[in-house]
Amino acid sequence: SDEWRRAGEAIGARIIEDYCTQPITLKNRVDLYRRARMNYVINGGPWAMVIFSECPYRAFKVISTDSSSQHAMKRLRIESGFQFPWRVPGQEIIWEPDSYDAVMREHEKLVKEGMV
Repeated sequence: SDEWRRAGEAIGARIIEDYCTQPITLKNRVDLYRRARMNYVINGGPWAMVIFSECPYRAFKVISTDSSSQHAMKRLRIESGFQFPWRVPGQEIIWEPDSYDAVMREHEKLVKEGMV
């Protein structure tokens, strides 16, 4: 989205384009996630890959307003405030919308903590 692109540019992040826009192999994609100081993601493909890894991430918009998303997450017992029990330091779900302000707020917090 435009907000993600704007936040990425503001923090100097490398923006990985959608596969349909700029195809890259799965191995190269995972290598990028592993080398990143932080991966900012929403519920979808990249999130599904980083939650089962040791890659650092901040996930936004985990439950969308779509009723099927809400139903699926409820079945998985993923509700506001939930964190995966296997997560490692540097991995966290941020229970806020994926707005520019929310991403920037989280990034500034990580800068202060010396994580990025």
